Amino acid sequence: MTPPEPFRYRRLFPWLHLFRAFSISLALRQLLLSGLALAALSLGQCLFNGFGLEEPASPKPSHGRTAQIAEILNESPQAPPQTDRSPPKEPDKWHHRFGTWPKILFAPAVRPWSDVLLPAIPMLSPTTSRLNRVLALLQFAWAISVWSLLGLALCRLAAIQVARDESSSFRVATQYGVTRWKYAVASPLIPIAAAMIALFGMMCLVVPSHLPLIGHVWLYVASPALLAGGCVVSVLLLTAALGWPLMIAAIAVDDCDGFGGLSRAYSFCTGRPAHAILFAAVAVTFASFLTHVASLFFTAATLLARTAAVMVTSHVLHVGTVSHGCSLVAHALVGTFAISLFWTSVTLVYLLLRATVDQRPLDHLAPDEGERPPRSPLPVVGIPATDAANSESGPT
Repeated sequence: MTPPEPFRYRRLFPWLHLFRAFSISLALRQLLLSGLALAALSLGQCLFNGFGLEEPASPKPSHGRTAQIAEILNESPQAPPQTDRSPPKEPDKWHHRFGTWPKILFAPAVRPWSDVLLPAIPMLSPTTSRLNRVLALLQFAWAISVWSLLGLALCRLAAIQVARDESSSFRVATQYGVTRWKYAVASPLIPIAAAMIALFGMMCLVVPSHLPLIGHVWLYVASPALLAGGCVVSVLLLTAALGWPLMIAAIAVDDCDGFGGLSRAYSFCTGRPAHAILFAAVAVTFASFLTHVASLFFTAATLLARTAAVMVTSHVLHVGTVSHGCSLVAHALVGTFAISLFWTSVTLVYLLLRATVDQRPLDHLAPDEGERPPRSPLPVVGIPATDAANSESGPT
């Protein structure tokens, strides 16, 4: 008698595949690539900090376009002196605590994402000085370049491990990232460039407002077009910001160009939005939990090392050196693990979305160089460019 086929929980609950990210991210090759990325980003951050990339503590009052923009945004250029010395109200405290919780819980798990998105804040702020705007642009370009190269290599390693249950070499993964680097850089820049073109068109619509007599009337007439343009710019920027990690994974898994990475990331997210939200929520929660567990583990190890130093010597300088050195090493190890876990989770989310949309098993994805079919010329955004017609079953 043939034994009954075992029940496959991962077929019914595909998000269970995301828990494989822990074991895959601990591979030595991925940790080495993550450490290399962390070192490159730290070096760039030191250079940019040396140039003084920071906002002034209190903007200078007064005159000029900065003061006018601040008034338009309902921000006073110079806060008046406070005469009320009463303690802050309770809602402010709760607002402050609520605002810090997401940073504490999820910031370590999405380090590559924050490295790219945070420089965009001073670039988009109208009150930022020209020097800080240029430095923020350089920081953004450096983060995009580093993660386009090493993020591709990390996603490629994870995709081969998941889809073919094989281990690729450090050299092959790095070479893959070097040869596809330009595609990974171009993929998020396509919607950003389209957003800049739409923003330029909106600025052109505002130019006739300087004409006498009809200026205010023209602004009322052009308001619907300006609102529509603002919606278009918002959608394009959100597509670039939220879909950027999936674009890197799409290029690593399917070996497509920049437009193909954008098309696949957009298609799979809009084709299965509920699955995309579920997979992303599970991946971020699991990665945050593992990152904090690793942080607690190395914190305990640092305290034990400090205790051992205290037992041997009572010199404050020696004990402080041991504690500081162990803290630096622990911080680097936790950051390296978080980076490897992030790109592994992103790869798993993309593979699950692709398998859900195209109904293809995971082991049929991420083919080898010799097995990959010829690349189709320009996949249309919104239509997955895959061969789903001859598919068999969903994720296993």
